[in-house]
Amino acid sequence: MQIIKFPVIALFYMCIIGKIIMDGSWLNAVMSQPFLRFTGKISYGLYVYHPMIYMIYNNLFASKNIWINALICFGSSYVIATISFYGFEKHLLKLKKYFEPAGWGKKQQLQYK
Repeated sequence: MQIIKFPVIALFYMCIIGKIIMDGSWLNAVMSQPFLRFTGKISYGLYVYHPMIYMIYNNLFASKNIWINALICFGSSYVIATISFYGFEKHLLKLKKYFEPAGWGKKQQLQYK
């Protein structure tokens, strides 16, 4: 059964991605919303900073209400990721053109002996 499971999952996700990239599809319209596009832009900061924010908040300020904890942690993570993106990530992304691996853009020829 495992031999069938992974190809079926891959096919499922391929269909979802295909539906997203088709112009005019409802899924494309949902995924093109400004909030989701902005979240995608700062997603690396969310990934990097949210564990630290959750740990600090839960050790210092945690309340009994799980919804308040989640809202404050999510909001704090979002704000810090936004500050991080506009503070330095955006500027560092401009430098990546100077760090391309040698040979990119050139057609590689295979050498047979």
